[in-house]
Amino acid sequence: MEARPDPQAALLDRIAGGDKAALKQLYELCAGRLMGIALRMLGSMPMAEEAVQDTFVSIWSGAGRFDASVGSAQAWITTILRRRALDRLRASPWLLRETELGEMPRPGGDRTLGIAVRQCLDQLAVDHRISLLYVYYFGMTHSELSQKLQKPLGTVKSWVRRGLLDLKVCLDR
Repeated sequence: MEARPDPQAALLDRIAGGDKAALKQLYELCAGRLMGIALRMLGSMPMAEEAVQDTFVSIWSGAGRFDASVGSAQAWITTILRRRALDRLRASPWLLRETELGEMPRPGGDRTLGIAVRQCLDQLAVDHRISLLYVYYFGMTHSELSQKLQKPLGTVKSWVRRGLLDLKVCLDR
């Protein structure tokens, strides 16, 4: 079976060569999806717009570093966005504090499921809830969370695992 060409990888190759039209094409191809991810992570349209803009600035200056043998162009682009969004979160501790207190931005989609998840999150131990929010809602790695909370990596992993198990039990009721 023959591999299908990756149009985003081809655009990144052109961008690495200084092709501004390719950057515009990539923007038109990816910006909507990236905005959705950024908005879910940041909960703020202005912050999401800035994260997406920063992502494309990084793509413009770093497209030559993309290596198709390591992963897809989509994954590379999404990783850049995730890092830019996390940078914004770290620079805005008020947003993180609000989330820690349970003021999570409202997700779209199935409202009934969203309400059930929110209610179950409220029932979790604080350490478990915060760990789940940072890892699954804000996209932090276990290592990043360990550093942020200044707790051992094993402890953070346990909190995430225990939180997931408790969340599943709650949602199955």
